[in-house]
Amino acid sequence: MGTGGSRYGAGRPGYHHKTFHFHSIDVRRLQRENNLRAGLCLTCAWKDDSGKVLSSIGMTVDQKGVTFNYRINDQPVNQYVILVKTACNYGGSRTWFLCPYCQRRCTHVYFGQQVACRKCHRLRYPSQSDDDTGATWRKQRKLEARLGGENYWRKPKGMHEATFQRIRQEIIGLESERDRLLCISYTALMARLNRIQRHW
Repeated sequence: MGTGGSRYGAGRPGYHHKTFHFHSIDVRRLQRENNLRAGLCLTCAWKDDSGKVLSSIGMTVDQKGVTFNYRINDQPVNQYVILVKTACNYGGSRTWFLCPYCQRRCTHVYFGQQVACRKCHRLRYPSQSDDDTGATWRKQRKLEARLGGENYWRKPKGMHEATFQRIRQEIIGLESERDRLLCISYTALMARLNRIQRHW
């Protein structure tokens, strides 16, 4: 997850930020960890290897959605995102965020000057030329495809339970590894910005 808002690549023709440049929250992960209960208040924090908090986002859940609050460039952001549900083929339901700007359903919201989906932030997924962070995304998408798509908390029909649990744990491990890599990238980026500011 990575904080956005500033156009670090401004002036570079054809440059687009990637998803890993912004902090994000995955509604599937919130659902899996039972963090969509009405009345719940919690804080999502991103830390470096020493345990120092680099940034954090507050969440307050109600019956219909989630209020996110955080600061970016010393400016407060407080935004409400509606939750919607769709029926699954084999019973049950799936929860989505509803992007506040385009009203599309999405699994992730990204945090910049506003809370919005990937398309509204004009973010691209990592390409084959990207670094280790991009590799974790590619591996995760392949594993999710084996489970029928992004809804990986439900075992596909005909799959052995042991296989399902192994793939599920691999996906969770990739999420954790990506968080670690993003914290390293964020720390390096902030150090670079500090060096630039000292030259002004």
